[in-house]
Amino acid sequence: MHTSRNTTRPFAFVAALAGILTLCLASAAAAPAAQVGVRVLGQAPGFPTILPLTSVSTSGAQLVKDGGSCTPASAAAALEQATHGAWEGHWNSSFGDYEVLGIEGQSYPFDPSSNKNYYWSFWLDGSESGIGVCGAQLVGGDQVLFFPGCFGSECPSPPNVLGVQAPEAAEVGQPVSVTVVSHPSAGGQATPLAGASVTAGGAGAMTDTAGHASLTFAQAGVYAIHVTGQAGGAESVPGEANVSVTAATASGSTGAGGESAAGTPRSGVLSSAPYRGPFALVASPSGVIDGHVYPRGRGPRVLAGKVLGHSPVSSVALRLRRGNGRRCSAYDGVRERFLAARCGSGSYFTVSSRETFSYLLPAALARGRYVLDISATDAAGNRTALARGTSRIVFYVR
Repeated sequence: MHTSRNTTRPFAFVAALAGILTLCLASAAAAPAAQVGVRVLGQAPGFPTILPLTSVSTSGAQLVKDGGSCTPASAAAALEQATHGAWEGHWNSSFGDYEVLGIEGQSYPFDPSSNKNYYWSFWLDGSESGIGVCGAQLVGGDQVLFFPGCFGSECPSPPNVLGVQAPEAAEVGQPVSVTVVSHPSAGGQATPLAGASVTAGGAGAMTDTAGHASLTFAQAGVYAIHVTGQAGGAESVPGEANVSVTAATASGSTGAGGESAAGTPRSGVLSSAPYRGPFALVASPSGVIDGHVYPRGRGPRVLAGKVLGHSPVSSVALRLRRGNGRRCSAYDGVRERFLAARCGSGSYFTVSSRETFSYLLPAALARGRYVLDISATDAAGNRTALARGTSRIVFYVR
């Protein structure tokens, strides 16, 4: 059972909610289905990724949870889809909306004796939402973001949130223009951010004074563009966008009906045999830093990330091994604990049947050297190859 926190700040919209919610529910019934993005980050510093940017459709089912009900186009329904139900919320019948208490196993119970309490801050398209997750109705292209906010006299200044403007599709070898903006925590106009780090698929760049950067991809695939930086001398909430990179056509020209001579639609989706090259699948972990040394009790508990490929991912499995001196153990996904094992050995356990994955370890990691391996398979039969920094992450807890 979760202890409810003081809800003054997240529910500042109470006075106007009843009328707004009624209008939203009425209009949502006729709204066409659309694709929206959902992303969940952990607490500063670092804002580790709990759920990478995940696309879901507003054409899902009505959300019924904890005595409440929301439309398929609501932010609550999008969160339900993206996390496969791995979130907890308290339905407040007086407000007609949810208070989000936990996401993917992480919650922040209210401590009345503390001057520094955390809660799940809900942002929609670059600004903190003044409407709850049930009342907020989404349209195509909307991006929902959750990260821990802080309230109390001992809290640091609220962070700005970085936004990423990039094309959804691109071609191999062609520069991709990326613009980074900073959304102020207090609200207001977003401004370009200079000096931000922009990375994707091994490529990297820094933004100029206008917030612009350029990336070029050497291979086709779906890439997550990650952006980090500071605004006003403080760490900002990272930004993320996805871009689908396809092989360039032979002639680059399009024919009648919106297709190229090679039969490639304008959408950029290639009609070709499944790609089985050496980089058919690339793992992109989040929340776990390769080579990092974590203090005891502060090691990563959420093993999350995304697998990038040319065909839909059908399976993602993890293998986690620990060494401490001459003692070795491996995590057993069935028993959900570490068992003694021969050094260098261990079994994989399946955590997802789609490109994104997230697994919560049941307890804090003990001291030792850890090796996390990510193995994925797609519909074309491609498998990830072990590579340090992507599908193999080595870290330490001391």
